[in-house]
Amino acid sequence: MTPEQEEMLTTSLYNDLKERIAENHDVPVAQIQLRMIHVKQISVNYDYLTELIEALMNAVHEKRMDAAADYREKLMTLQWL
Repeated sequence: MTPEQEEMLTTSLYNDLKERIAENHDVPVAQIQLRMIHVKQISVNYDYLTELIEALMNAVHEKRMDAAADYREKLMTLQWL
């Protein structure tokens, strides 16, 4: 990440995100506190990620919403190593 990209992330995008969260949750912007963690490198298992997304899409298409919720939860709680 370049210094310019980091500055944009920590200023304008940070403030935009706070405003959107405040608006979506109907709370004052001053109550929103965000923290950032710098990550040097991550590895992604794209095959597993694709498999979960396909399973989620199929479950929604087949109107199996309980299964879709399970796949969504798996996607939301993936551990990025």
